[in-house]
Amino acid sequence: MSAKDAHWLETQMLASARRLAARDPRLLSPVGRSLRDDAIALLARCEGRDGRHLRLVTD
Repeated sequence: MSAKDAHWLETQMLASARRLAARDPRLLSPVGRSLRDDAIALLARCEGRDGRHLRLVTD
C-alpha cells in the first residue's frame, strides 16, 4: 500500500470513528459494537495512547 493510500484509508477510518461516536452505541449490533471498539483503538493509536481513557460519548 502506498503512503497516499494509507493516508486516505486512515482519513476514512477516522471519519467513520467520528460518525460512530455521534450515534448511540446501545443501538449497535454486535458487529457495530466491534466497529465501535475498533474506532476507539484507532483513535487511541492516532493520539499515541493506550485507549483505556477513551470512550465514545453520545448525547
